[in-house]
Amino acid sequence: MLSCGCHPVGSLSKSCNQTSGQCVCKQGVTGQTCNRCAKGYQQSRSTVTPCISKFYTFLIQ
Repeated sequence: MLSCGCHPVGSLSKSCNQTSGQCVCKQGVTGQTCNRCAKGYQQSRSTVTPCISKFYTFLIQ
């Protein structure tokens, strides 16, 4: 069995694709282990939505 190492905040679960090792990421999160924000997103302080759209941030300022 493949050890996933999915990020506890950025991924939807601890399981991953057993062939590629890709974890299932939350919206706006990317990376093999879901450990960084996707392009167009920035880190938030929320564990529910760890990365928010930069456009959304612009609207609420």
